[in-house]
Amino acid sequence: MKSSLVQLRVNDKVIYEPNGRHIEMKIIDYQLAPNGINDPKLICLITAQNEEGFQVIATSDKFIVIDELVYITVYEKFRDK
Repeated sequence: MKSSLVQLRVNDKVIYEPNGRHIEMKIIDYQLAPNGINDPKLICLITAQNEEGFQVIATSDKFIVIDELVYITVYEKFRDK
């Protein structure tokens, strides 16, 4: 999907790309948290797991969408309300 504004949900597949490794994973949870003691801006932490059971918790900027998959765009979500 070629959109920068998509809604990611639990069970959506994404690519976790630490150091260019591009591991396909499924989102199992997410949460908002402050960025740190001196930076109260909220960030999104995503918990994801691959097929072998490897889990990772990382900030949302470490994940990308899979081009071949269809995700709900933010535009669709608000247009349908």
